[in-house]
Amino acid sequence: MRWEYKTLQHKVKSSFFGGSLHMEEFDDVLNQQGHAGWELVSCCSSPTWDRSSVWVIAVLKKPLG
Repeated sequence: MRWEYKTLQHKVKSSFFGGSLHMEEFDDVLNQQGHAGWELVSCCSSPTWDRSSVWVIAVLKKPLG
């Protein structure tokens, strides 16, 4: 089977003492993509070069065609 891939970025709200991910917003984004046929393959975090904020990066796939 052949796959089509997509990456999504979701910003983590950062502060001096760390950050937080708004889970309901992230769930909504993933659910919208799931209803469109996308499946979550992987998820990781990626800080910016100055570590002032962090992004959660989600990789999704769905069959081509």
